[in-house]
Amino acid sequence: MTLTAKQRLRAWILEHGRRIDDAELGDDTPLLERRILSSLQIADLLLFLEELRGKPVELEGLTGAAFRDLGAMARAFLPTEPVAEAA
Repeated sequence: MTLTAKQRLRAWILEHGRRIDDAELGDDTPLLERRILSSLQIADLLLFLEELRGKPVELEGLTGAAFRDLGAMARAFLPTEPVAEAA
């Protein structure tokens, strides 16, 4: 099955973040504010985003707003086309 990068990112958040119901995670759910993700998880998240993108994330000019919610991360970092699911 081919998933979009955004779908894979959503799955990562559900797996690695504080346990929340799948239905609670919308595009505008505040991830750090609601403590779904901790600031300590951002480094791991950046590595995963780089894997999804297939290239490094430019850290210069990066702000916390890019990590506010799933929608913000998708707009800031992800391609829109489907990506192959990792084996």
